[in-house]
Amino acid sequence: MRGFWSFGITVLGFISILGSVQGDLQTGFYSSSCPKAEKIIKDYVNQHIPNAPSLAATLIRMHFHDCFVRGCDASILLNFTSASGNQTEKVATPNQTVRGFDFIDRIKSLLEAECPSIVSSADIISLAARDSIVVTGGPFWKVPTGRRDGLFSNASEALAQIPAPFDNITILTQKFANKSLNLKDLVLLSGGFFVKSVRNLVDGSLISSDMLLTRWVKVVPIKINLFAWKVQNDKLLTRLNLSWLGIDIHSIMYPICEEEAESLAHLLFSCSIARKVLSKARRWLGVSSQDFQSYEEWLLWFSDLRMRMQVKNMQEGVFM
Repeated sequence: MRGFWSFGITVLGFISILGSVQGDLQTGFYSSSCPKAEKIIKDYVNQHIPNAPSLAATLIRMHFHDCFVRGCDASILLNFTSASGNQTEKVATPNQTVRGFDFIDRIKSLLEAECPSIVSSADIISLAARDSIVVTGGPFWKVPTGRRDGLFSNASEALAQIPAPFDNITILTQKFANKSLNLKDLVLLSGGFFVKSVRNLVDGSLISSDMLLTRWVKVVPIKINLFAWKVQNDKLLTRLNLSWLGIDIHSIMYPICEEEAESLAHLLFSCSIARKVLSKARRWLGVSSQDFQSYEEWLLWFSDLRMRMQVKNMQEGVFM
C-alpha cells in the first residue's frame, strides 16, 4: 500500500502543475461561499472508500487523465450528446476504462444541495483524490481550490495527449514535454520507459555528488538493485523520512512493532522482526550469525565474507 501512496502523491503533485494554467488557486477557496464543502467531500470519501479501497486508485487515475487534457477542468465528466457535434473525452479510448464517475456525481449532488452552483466538479475530483489517499492510510496535505469547470471536451484530444501503455520513449517524452514536464517527470509518472534510460537519468542528473551511483548487479532482479541503492542512500520513504520532508503523518512509529520510529535502520536491522528474518537468512546461507544496527555495519560484515563473486552477488540479493 505504501507504494500506492507514494505514486498517488507523486501523481497529485504533478497534477498541480498541469492544473496551474487555470490561474491562481488558494487553500480554503470555499471558506465563505460554501464552508462545509471540503467536509462534505471528506465525509463521503471516508464513508465509502474503506469498503472499496480500489476506488482510491480509480479517483487518482481519473484526476490524472482529466488534468492531462486542457488542465484540471473536469472535462472528463462531460457526456456526449448528438447536439454537441463531437465525442467527449469520456468516450476516448484511454478513458473507456476509467471508473468512478458515479462516485463524483453523488458528491456533486450533496454539494448542490448544500450550496448550489458553487463548488466546481474539478475541485471535487481534486479533493476526493486526496482524501482517498488519506483514508487508505496515506499522509494528508493541503489542496488549493478554485478550479473552473471546462465547457469543451473532445475525444480526439484525449486520444492524442494522454500517455498510452504502448507509446515508445520518444512519443512519451514528447507528450510530457507538451505539458512542460521533463524526462524526470516521465520516469516518476509513467511505466512506459526503458530501464537503461532510468538509470542514466538517475546517475546523470537526479543524484547529488555526495551520493553513491546506482548499483547494478546483473544476477539479481532490477527491483532489488534499486531497493539496495535506496537503502545505501537512506532514500526509502519511511515514516521518519516522510516527516522530515514536511508531510504530515499520523505517527512516525513503525506500525508492525510500535517500538521505535520507522527509520531505515529500525525497519531493516533493529526491529526484532527484522532480526529474526536476517537470522533465518544467514542460517539458510550457512554464514555466521550477527546482529546489525545499520546498513553500514551490515555492508562491512558482508564485504569481509570470502566466496566467489557471483555467489556473493546472489547472496546479497537474498539479503536485500
